[in-house]
Amino acid sequence: MATIDLTTLSGWDNLADGTYDITVGAKATGYPRVKQSSAVSVTKTTPPPQEGNYVRFSSANSFSLNKANSTKDWDGTLEYSTDGTIWNTFNATDTINSASDGTRHNIYLRGIGNTQITGSGTGKRFNFTGTGISANGNIENLLDYATVALGNHPPMANYCYRSLFANCTNLTDISNLVLGATTLTAWCYQMMFRGTGISYVSNTLLPATTMKMYCYSYLFAECTNLTTLQENCLPATTLASNCYENMFYGCTSLTKLPTNLLPATTMAYMCYAGMFTQCSNLTYLPKLPATTLDGFCYQNMFSYCFLVGLSATQADDYTTPYRIPYEGTATDANNSTIGMFSAAGVSTPSINTTYYTKAVAVV
Repeated sequence: MATIDLTTLSGWDNLADGTYDITVGAKATGYPRVKQSSAVSVTKTTPPPQEGNYVRFSSANSFSLNKANSTKDWDGTLEYSTDGTIWNTFNATDTINSASDGTRHNIYLRGIGNTQITGSGTGKRFNFTGTGISANGNIENLLDYATVALGNHPPMANYCYRSLFANCTNLTDISNLVLGATTLTAWCYQMMFRGTGISYVSNTLLPATTMKMYCYSYLFAECTNLTTLQENCLPATTLASNCYENMFYGCTSLTKLPTNLLPATTMAYMCYAGMFTQCSNLTYLPKLPATTLDGFCYQNMFSYCFLVGLSATQADDYTTPYRIPYEGTATDANNSTIGMFSAAGVSTPSINTTYYTKAVAVV
C-alpha cells in the first residue's frame, strides 16, 4: 500500500481512486480534499522540531543538564524538551537527561517572559555532565522564544546571562550559537563562556555593534582550548567602559588573530584593558586604528604575552614595526597605554611612536 506524505504532496486531484496511507506532517494545515469514493487511512506523525525556536544542546553521547545552585534565577519561565515537541517547565531543581533522535543526543530549552537567566552574583550557571556538548540556536530564545520567532529581540536586564556556562569544560562547540541581541545591557554576557572547552569563535556569535559597560568582560577568559577567532568576529565600533576587559584573559592556546579584529576608532574608558593578558602563546598583534583614546583604554592589554614583546629599538628578533595608532596621529588620554606590554618589553609605550615587536605578524 502506498504512503502519501502531505508535507510534500501536490496534485491531489490527479490521484486515482484507491486506498492510501497518509502521513500528516508539519506543513499539513487544511487537508486536501479526499475523493468521496476513496478509503483513506490517516497516520499522524510528530512534525520535526524547527531550528530557531529554542536553544539546542547536543552530543554524540548521552548527557545531562542542571542548575548549579538549584535556584530559579530567571524571572519568567524556562521550558525543556528532549524531542523539541513535548515541553515541560524547568524548575531549576530538575536534572534533565538527554534523549537520542537516532543521530545525536539532545536537550532543548526555551523561555517565556524572561529578562534574565542568571543575573548578578555567583554560582548561578548551568551545569553539564557528559562530553563533547554543542550549543546551537539564538540564545535570546531563553528569554522569550515567541518574540524571537517574530523576528524581534526580547528585552534584557543587566547581568542577563552572566556566567551562564562558566567552567563548563564539556561545552566544546558554540559555532552555531548566536548571542542575537543588537541592544546590549551592562554585564549582560560577562564571564558567559569563561573556562569552557570551546576552540572556535565564529563571526556570527557576537553581532552587536554597540557595546555597554562590562558586556563582554571575561567572556572567553581561561578558555585554554581556544585557538581560532574567525574574521570579523568582533564587529563593534561603538565601545563602552570596560566592555572588552580581560575578554581573552589566559587563553593560552590562542596564537593567531584575524585581520581587522578591532575596528573601533574611538576608545572608551578601560575598553580593552587586559584583553589578551596572559595569552602566553600569542604570536600575532592586532592593528589598533583608534585615534581618539580614553583613560586606561589599553591598560595591560598584552601583559605577559612574551612571544610578541615590545622593544624601543630594532634588534635581534624585534624586527616588526608596531605603532599606536597603526596609522595617523592619536590624541592621548589619561594613562591610555599604562602597562600595555607589562612583563613583555616596553611596559608603557608612548602613542604616535614606532616600536618593534617579535610578533609573527601585525594584522
